[in-house]
Amino acid sequence: MEAVFVSLAVFAVLAIVLVLYLAATNHQKAQDAIKKLTGIVPTSQADLNYKKIHSTLGFELTINDRLQNTEAILAGPDKVVKSGSETFAPDSYVTINVYPDTTGQIATSQADMGLESITYLSAQTSSKKTIIDDLKAQYGSNIEDFKLLDKYYAPVSDQNKTYTLTKSEEVTVGGNKFLKNSYEIINNQPIKYKTYQTDYLTVQNGRPYKITIYQNLGSKTTDLSAFNTILDSLKFYPLENSASLTNLNNKPDKPTQQASSILNGFIAHASSHPLSKDPAIQVVAKNMPAVVRIASTNCIDYELALGTAKQSFTGGCSGAFGSGFIISPDGYVVTNGHVVHSSAVDVLRANIMFGNLATIKSYLGFLVKTTFVTQDSADAFYARVVRNDDTALQPILNSLEWQELEETSITETKQASFYAVQLSNQVVIFDEKNLQNFNYGSTIVRAELIAKDYDPNMTDEGGFRGSDVAILKIDERKNYPFVTLGSIDGLGAGSPLTVIGFPGVAESSVVDEKQSIPTATLGQVSAIRDAKGTTNKLIQSDVAIGRGNSGGPAFNQYGEVVGLATYTVSENTSGGGAKVNYMRDIADLKALLKKNHIILPATAEGNQKLWEQGLEKFSNAYYSSAIADFRKLKAQYPAHRLVDSFIARAETAKKDGKEATPPEVYITIVIVVIVVIIIPGIILFFVIRHHRGRKGAHEAYMQQPGGMPTMAQQSSVAPIAPPLGPTAINTPPQSDIQPRIVDMLGTPPAQPTSPQDQDNQPPPPPPMP
Repeated sequence: MEAVFVSLAVFAVLAIVLVLYLAATNHQKAQDAIKKLTGIVPTSQADLNYKKIHSTLGFELTINDRLQNTEAILAGPDKVVKSGSETFAPDSYVTINVYPDTTGQIATSQADMGLESITYLSAQTSSKKTIIDDLKAQYGSNIEDFKLLDKYYAPVSDQNKTYTLTKSEEVTVGGNKFLKNSYEIINNQPIKYKTYQTDYLTVQNGRPYKITIYQNLGSKTTDLSAFNTILDSLKFYPLENSASLTNLNNKPDKPTQQASSILNGFIAHASSHPLSKDPAIQVVAKNMPAVVRIASTNCIDYELALGTAKQSFTGGCSGAFGSGFIISPDGYVVTNGHVVHSSAVDVLRANIMFGNLATIKSYLGFLVKTTFVTQDSADAFYARVVRNDDTALQPILNSLEWQELEETSITETKQASFYAVQLSNQVVIFDEKNLQNFNYGSTIVRAELIAKDYDPNMTDEGGFRGSDVAILKIDERKNYPFVTLGSIDGLGAGSPLTVIGFPGVAESSVVDEKQSIPTATLGQVSAIRDAKGTTNKLIQSDVAIGRGNSGGPAFNQYGEVVGLATYTVSENTSGGGAKVNYMRDIADLKALLKKNHIILPATAEGNQKLWEQGLEKFSNAYYSSAIADFRKLKAQYPAHRLVDSFIARAETAKKDGKEATPPEVYITIVIVVIVVIIIPGIILFFVIRHHRGRKGAHEAYMQQPGGMPTMAQQSSVAPIAPPLGPTAINTPPQSDIQPRIVDMLGTPPAQPTSPQDQDNQPPPPPPMP
């Protein structure tokens, strides 16, 4: 039995080795499957250079290592200064200075620098634990924290600088409350000049902090925006040491990553874990089919009026492209408000730009009525336009910006809008003869505007009047792919972000106009900002938003939409220089959905669920099963832009022998192990245990005193002593067969017995007949 048991154990070990081998092979094949996505879902990478600078005195900043240089001053009498990459190791910094990386060389300390000549940010605190108590003892025990800091940190004028407080207010930035003091500084040099300083003061965890943003006359908009981003990233911690803040700027150790990956590969066949964490799967492949291109046409009849001059315009239309995304299986689509909206001025400008003769003639007539242009000049310009002289169009367009026309009122008398949604890669095209028409078909579908939260007019202070989101509804009901909405909660500087959309500028000149494929760009959140004039939020990011990307979704690392790509702002009004990119918070859309009583699915369903299910199998190299799901999806939704590519890649991989071992093999091995090894092994174990138990009990019993029974104890019949006659010793032994022979011949010879034996003798047999 022991030999059988050992054989079963060996078989079990071999089965486990086989399972581990298959798991390791499946893991490698799954990695190969993810690599096969290259070319199907191409992505680009934004600059990812965010680093944290942590002071163990309770605060932390996040900077862009590519755009800024840093120095940090340590607590202590020696004022030791660290700079550059040295500052990324947590330490007891009392001051952290951040400068734009445009100054050539950075001096070794703040005292050595002519800080008046640059823009910089400085974060400061005190290393003294009792500083707040000391300040209250100095300025008054009942004084409020902000007033206390106002007195302690107030700059002092001297012969070189004169500080004037221009504004003081309480603000909330990055979730922290500050006293914001703005100063105008007169620098008393031979040639006097002004600079500006803004101090943000706060008390956190019983310690005072001051963050200063200093602006000189040459401060760039991008520098100030970057410093505001750093201010948004500021975090406070009740820490006095860095023991729990190791590896702030490091990736996880490779062994940990590897172990996790192997584990995921091992359990993939039996679990319902979400899609692969690789952005190509989790974000791009999962959601790209639901990202659409939107074409909109707005036709407006309107009237211009300035004083007694009036002119009516009819039949004018303007068209625009943008991006969007489907949010429900029944065809609700989301985009920016400015993608679906055109004003009368937009229509006028578009028709002049494209040489609409009727509109140009009416507009020149209006300029004549205002007396800003003579009739002869108007006729000359119109004649040039008729001759297809494009150089005549620009002066006419420029007139729209004339200061003399600023008081012109515009009244819209009639408005009609038309929308087309491009579901696949076939390009949506305007009908040049009639902008109301599109190349509608199976993949270019009609839609209607359901609601929008958008006002193109800014407030008097230059702030927004609302958000910039709109909801369309596709006319034809189908089981559409769709995205899942998330939230900006938890987003901060450095959080990963992926934007998918249709960059129209690049497309128009370098690719086949018959095909239009969305692109995905990976980047990071720079900051969460307040939209000017409202309580709405904006996501600032390093992900570039090109023309045509407007309305495209911005995804977090979990593949949830957290914003809409909306604005790109230049650092100067001419449009040149660096760009700052902003996404509208998805909360604006959620509010509009709620207002219009639109309820979305909580989880994937229908074709979207089938797609995610197929992706999960594809990413684990279960190609046969994935192909079955993809083909079913294609039959139900032929416009799906990625399904054909995935089917082709899966079939090639399957043909090349790259398919992972299917889950059924694992299940079979487990059943065999249970039936052939575990159950017989358990039975054998108890049999051996029972046998050894009985044997042990027997041996123990035999070893007890008197344990061996005597012959008398074994029988109640008294033993018969053999006769000891005088010739007994010389008598040869008798054969044991002889008595039986005698019995058969007749009565056996009488044997001498004792009286006791006679009493116990059986009766004689009956005589033979």
